[in-house]
Amino acid sequence: MSHPGVSFSGRPPLVSIITACFNARKSLEAALQSVKDQTYPNIEHIVIDGGSQDGTEELIRGRRNDLAYWVSEPDRGIADAWNKGLAVAKGDIVATLNADDIYHPEAVEAAVVALSGGGRCIAYGITRFFEDDPGKVIAENAMKFEPSLLEYGFGFMHTTCFVPKAVYGEVGWFDTRYRIAIDTDFLLRCHYLGIPFLHAGNVTFMRTGGLSQKRRTQAYQEYLLQLYRHGYPRTKILRAWLGHWKAKALGRLSDPY
Repeated sequence: MSHPGVSFSGRPPLVSIITACFNARKSLEAALQSVKDQTYPNIEHIVIDGGSQDGTEELIRGRRNDLAYWVSEPDRGIADAWNKGLAVAKGDIVATLNADDIYHPEAVEAAVVALSGGGRCIAYGITRFFEDDPGKVIAENAMKFEPSLLEYGFGFMHTTCFVPKAVYGEVGWFDTRYRIAIDTDFLLRCHYLGIPFLHAGNVTFMRTGGLSQKRRTQAYQEYLLQLYRHGYPRTKILRAWLGHWKAKALGRLSDPY
């Protein structure tokens, strides 16, 4: 894909990519390299490390010339780290790339093209799941957002999202009260304020075994509680929760996200 010259206010938009990490020495380098390898040129990469003790800080320091900003210090979790990144981000568009995940080389460009019309819209894309080797994809999620089926998930992964910085000004930042459903709360606030979600076709490779997958039932419970907080129909929430436990009892549980 060649860059078509899309612009915000007559110039190519700056994209801020925030990576929060903690003791991620084994996977972080691939995430950093995937940002460096992007076909879209106007990117700043921000890394917020929570005070790692496994050599992550040394890795970041060695790659500091590829970064616009980095810090290694204790924080209060992922939401706090993302908010620290937002505080220093200068981009017109912001994305959050997990330390375990990797962008396809054209991911940023595809999102920028999708958002080239400007306005209040969030671009999301395709997730390809892998275990150790991103070249060996074990599953793919290319679903589109369907608001009438929110009790079963958004249909896309937050790590694929590219959000205009102005949306954060309208909706607010990440809520540090939550440990797992942080992205759910943010996306629901966007949805209920009428911000559209646009499938951009950008691709992110996501490593399996993250917190929401290791604690799948807890994560889904927090997800449904967020729906309840935002006024989603209780009958639909209850039906989905009962279905989750039935599937678990029958050994047919699949990730609702």
